[in-house]
Amino acid sequence: MLAERDYAAWAKRTGLSQLAQAAIAHIRNCEPTRRVGGGRANVTGRYPSRKMGVTIQFESHRVELPAIIELEHDETVLEYFDQAPAIKLDYRSADGRQLSVLHTPDFFVIRADSAGWEECKTKVELQRLAERSPNRYRRDDDRRWVCPPGQRHAQDLGLYYRVRSSADIDWVFQRNIQFLDDYLRAASNVPTLQKQQVLARVAAQPGCSLGDLFRSTESHVTRDTIYSLIAAGEIFVDLHSASLAEPERVKVWLDRPPRPPISSAPVRPASRTALRRPAFNSGFCWRARPTWRRPPAASISCRRLCVENRQTRSRPERFAGGSLTIEWHMSSTATATSDCCPNRILETRAASFRRRAGY
Repeated sequence: MLAERDYAAWAKRTGLSQLAQAAIAHIRNCEPTRRVGGGRANVTGRYPSRKMGVTIQFESHRVELPAIIELEHDETVLEYFDQAPAIKLDYRSADGRQLSVLHTPDFFVIRADSAGWEECKTKVELQRLAERSPNRYRRDDDRRWVCPPGQRHAQDLGLYYRVRSSADIDWVFQRNIQFLDDYLRAASNVPTLQKQQVLARVAAQPGCSLGDLFRSTESHVTRDTIYSLIAAGEIFVDLHSASLAEPERVKVWLDRPPRPPISSAPVRPASRTALRRPAFNSGFCWRARPTWRRPPAASISCRRLCVENRQTRSRPERFAGGSLTIEWHMSSTATATSDCCPNRILETRAASFRRRAGY
């Protein structure tokens, strides 16, 4: 939890109004407004938060508990409070009646550069609520769930209101945090020599797999020691990318690896031929070479190439306005597979040519 001096510095840095600061101070100094209760489908409980120094209530192990774990281990989250004082939401019901309800969000979160309320719902519950109260819950243009009356209330104070959906939960991260839970709560007491041996190995081969690190140090360092170093942040593992239960897929670094630079070169649009390349279900790679001709009157020849004997058959079809010839060439690097039938005949119809040529 923030000390009063740190909180005052945060409030000054974010530039919040006096009204917003008073609302946040009230939330920070009061107890949870209600005790959560469970239902037939929910598992309630209390999470012992090291960040807050208190237990945090949750009434859903499927949405609220994962949200608590994420808030607990998010470095940008400074404080978070469960069951903050109720706020007033004004909106119209589905039949047009004006409603004003008192709503108790699940959490109030103070982040490094913002603060606001966060409400947790399952995907199914949000869909049901959106049908019943479309003016309270709906999807925005980015297909994210929002609560417009909650957003209006928060924006008046310069804060935010967020709806957390169960569909947004990163379950790989959740499983990894549960895997490391004992190491995260225990004090790191790794011997200096073992720590240096692990760090030297990772420095010599940055980005090595966790499995390789286990094998290269198994004679003098235990796996518990390596997990303790991961939990203490001495070596970096992206807990969002792969499960620790699959060490061959987990990459290990001394520090967070830099992201690859984003190229500023313009993306070249696909060529006309590439956009119109037909997809054949075969083991061959085909390249189209179109040739256009526009005499006063001509005929179009549909050529069918037999893959087996390379014979060419023509079936002329006449139409007014011009002609088009397209030849299909097999790439020399392509090889036939068992899935490719050697007797397959590739036929391009004149009607398709006319449509593509714009006649």
